[in-house]
Amino acid sequence: MSKSNPNLVVKSNKLINARLNNLTLSQFRFFEVLVAQLDKDQPDFVKQRVYLRDFVENIGTKNKNEYQRAREITKSLMKHVIEIFEDPKIRQVNLFHEIVYDKDLPYIEAVFHPRLVPYLLQLKEKFTSYDIRNVLPLSSVYAMQMYQLLKQYANLGTRTFKLEELKKVMGVEDLYERYYDFKRRILLPSQKDLDKHCDITFTFKEIRKGRKIDSIKFKIYPRENRLSIDTGSDGQIMTEPTTVFNLLRTLGLKENQIISTLKEYDEQKVLEIAKYTHHKLNIGEIKNPAAYFLKLIKEDAEVTVMSNFKKKEKQQEADTEEGRRKIEAFKEEFETKRTDVGKKLAENASVNELKKFEAYVSGNPYLRKKLMLEGKINPKSDEYTFWLSNFLLPEFEPAFVAWVAEQKGYQVRREQGDEYKIVGQQKKLF
Repeated sequence: MSKSNPNLVVKSNKLINARLNNLTLSQFRFFEVLVAQLDKDQPDFVKQRVYLRDFVENIGTKNKNEYQRAREITKSLMKHVIEIFEDPKIRQVNLFHEIVYDKDLPYIEAVFHPRLVPYLLQLKEKFTSYDIRNVLPLSSVYAMQMYQLLKQYANLGTRTFKLEELKKVMGVEDLYERYYDFKRRILLPSQKDLDKHCDITFTFKEIRKGRKIDSIKFKIYPRENRLSIDTGSDGQIMTEPTTVFNLLRTLGLKENQIISTLKEYDEQKVLEIAKYTHHKLNIGEIKNPAAYFLKLIKEDAEVTVMSNFKKKEKQQEADTEEGRRKIEAFKEEFETKRTDVGKKLAENASVNELKKFEAYVSGNPYLRKKLMLEGKINPKSDEYTFWLSNFLLPEFEPAFVAWVAEQKGYQVRREQGDEYKIVGQQKKLF
């Protein structure tokens, strides 16, 4: 781990799993940029520079006075404390030891707090690495956290969180008490953001205890054709274990075999033959997938069977995509109608319903602060109708499934997370 790869971020898993305590998006990006600059083999932190032009490009400020904006962000960072969980202890740590400004210079100098050394330098085990270009485009702190939490388990392909544990790590246990709100505001936007920008994406499955959501099981997928292989100045290959790399590793190839294969052959060709080898392994036709793959790649295989496999795979992908487009269109239409229904419910709420809503708000510190004034609900609050509507509306899933069946003539089933699949079509009687 060295500065030969300027985009490489390496963190202890304990830091990945830390509670950030309302770190803003600009602050988080600033922190990530400085972590990527580190020489991971050095024993201690030294002064680092962030140039104002990079601050504007990478941190995301739109303020014309870059210096003043940078000063505001980093001044608050000097006071910021994160919490690192080291069972049974919780370690509270400042992020920075010092940040230096000079109005005559085009950069800011910063030094990480010495207590972060065990979490950022000379890491030998239990760390996670990724390319910073995956996180800088993300639109929220929650998406950045979600990426890092799942990237930590990318090689395993799954990660399961107790719902309350995940809320605690993300610092939203008081903000989103209801799972519906947590899914809508955190899980689904993060899923969309990662799918658009990152080298991994995910689906999720809700695990219930009785009627209550107890845990979330994430399934992590590497994104195709997002492999970065770079040769540093020292001649060593720097690799991030993304789609093709991981796929070949699951076939049993050794790292040196994977690297030489990716250097010698076209990446798309490697991907196609690796997927075909996986198919043959899954149907029980081969026992040594590594040897089978290497034989095909050396023979530059383009056999008829493999071509048929690719055609079948493309057709399945097309069918899946068509179903997904229908579901998305259904959901968009349903959400519009649901919003209208919610507004009407809010307008016509009974005294009893309003009392229940007020009790719900009173027990939620976040909503209490937003919606209550002098100990009473404030109907003039900008978000009053939104939260009342959500409180009065029925659960999304059964209502959506019933609506699609009645209005569109399709039977749908929820698969994972917020994904739905068309499983049948209603027969017309006339």
